[in-house]
Amino acid sequence: MAIVKFGTTVVGVRGTIGGIVYSANASGPHARLWAKGSNPRSELQTLTRARISGLGVLWAALSDVEKAAWDYFGLHPPEFDTNSLGIRYYLTGWQWLVRVNQRRQSCGLGVTSVLPTNSGVAAAVTCVIEATALPGGTVTLTWTPGDFPGGFSGVLELGLHSTTGLVAKTAGFLQVYAQHEPAGSSADITAAVRARFGDLQLGWKLFGNLYRLRDDGVRSTGLSAACEVL
Repeated sequence: MAIVKFGTTVVGVRGTIGGIVYSANASGPHARLWAKGSNPRSELQTLTRARISGLGVLWAALSDVEKAAWDYFGLHPPEFDTNSLGIRYYLTGWQWLVRVNQRRQSCGLGVTSVLPTNSGVAAAVTCVIEATALPGGTVTLTWTPGDFPGGFSGVLELGLHSTTGLVAKTAGFLQVYAQHEPAGSSADITAAVRARFGDLQLGWKLFGNLYRLRDDGVRSTGLSAACEVL
């Protein structure tokens, strides 16, 4: 999919032209080649679909006033989202309710319809990732003691590149660690990494973003780290 930016004389385009589908969402106008959609049924996707289905019931039970409050929150959020062109976009109240609860559930917390506090979350102080080739090696995550006190979770997303030449990675990250109020200052994430990426090879490179997630579902900016698989 490619993001589209129109000139001053074109408001927008929707529909299929020459095998290219033009549409738009909260991120802005975009275009993609037409293709029959897949319907993966992985364990993670099945879990995600079940969670969203339940959240639909939660949203439907809210009053118009409560829904309006969520929509207002989406227009004045404590986090900002930008597309690949660096253009800021805003989520609806429904999208924020899904985001908040997906994050909470990934850390073992229950669903909520309570609006988050509209204030930002400070980033973690330290993020160190160390990896040796799998299946025989290990992958560890280290942070500064006190980064995740009561009321906070640690969440790590990783991206993999098959050489060490890449300096920075901006897409293709998968969540591999989510722990509510993690103890100590490190975690062995070998099993989770292997489940997501398979066996890591010598000379590959891991890129990570560590987030502090407040219990109300608002999270910090990601603290970046990278390491070569040794």
